[in-house]
Amino acid sequence: MKLVKIRYKDVVVVESKQNYVLIYTTTQRVLTYMSLIEISKILYKHQGFIQFHRSFIIGKDHIVSIDKQNFYGVSFFHDRYCLISG
Repeated sequence: MKLVKIRYKDVVVVESKQNYVLIYTTTQRVLTYMSLIEISKILYKHQGFIQFHRSFIIGKDHIVSIDKQNFYGVSFFHDRYCLISG
């Protein structure tokens, strides 16, 4: 087991991977055995995070753009993109 310190301000996006979550930071990716619900309870205690899709929690400071033309979506972190839940 390896412990990794992650600062809240460095969290770009958290992506659900069934029983795991993949945490993208400004410098690394960390896969951990935790549900999106579990990590959302931790992140929501610190303002600055929003769940845009049932599989993504995004750090508001890392949002690059929001597309409202044909559908709602958000781009972040090196051209990654996800649809916003409606």
